Amino acid sequence: MSRLATAAMLCLCLCVCGAVSSSASPLDDVLAAVAAEQAAPSVRAVLKLEKENAVNVYVVERVKPDRLRIVLNPDQSAGEIVLIGATTYWRGPAGWKRIPSARAPAVVPLVTGLFSTGLTDVTEQTASPSRRNFTGHMAWSNRGEPNLGQLTIAVNVASNLPEQLVFDGTCAGKPCRFSQSFSYDAALVIDVPK
Repeated sequence: MSRLATAAMLCLCLCVCGAVSSSASPLDDVLAAVAAEQAAPSVRAVLKLEKENAVNVYVVERVKPDRLRIVLNPDQSAGEIVLIGATTYWRGPAGWKRIPSARAPAVVPLVTGLFSTGLTDVTEQTASPSRRNFTGHMAWSNRGEPNLGQLTIAVNVASNLPEQLVFDGTCAGKPCRFSQSFSYDAALVIDVPK
C-alpha cells in the first residue's frame, strides 16, 4: 500500500494542473493553471511511470469535495484505494478493507508551492490553435532523494485544462519518465466499494 500511496502523492503533486490564462510569464500561466485545476469539481488522470525497466500505470480520479480513487496497474488488478471523507477503502488480494484515515483526502499538499519553487526556465512553445505547450526544468525531493528533469505540460485552449504532462529526467539518480493524460467528466462518481 505504501508504494501505491507514494506514487499517488507524486501523481497529485506533479500533475495537478488546470486552466491557463494570459499573464506576465509562462510560469505565471502554469501557476494559474495549478490553482484552477484545484478548483475543478472532478478530474481523471492516467499516469504511466517508467523507472528501472519497470512500467506502472496509475489511474487517479478525484471528485470534490472529499473523494479520491487510485488504481495501480488496472489491467493486472494490482491494487486500489478509495478515500471518502475520513475513511479509506483498500483492495488487496483478500478483497476490500475499510481503514480509518488520518485526514480527509481534500487536504493535499500545496502544489502551487512545488511548481513555484521547483519549476524553472519555463517557456511556451507554439503547438496549434487548440493547444498550448509549456516546458521547463523541474526539481523536487522525494524522501530526501533528488528528482530532476524536463517537464512539458500541454493545455487545451478551449477548455483551459491540461491534456497531457510529460517528465523526462532522473528520479533518485536513476533515469525515469512519466506521462499523464487528463480528462474532466462532471458525471464522474466515486462510491463506497462493494
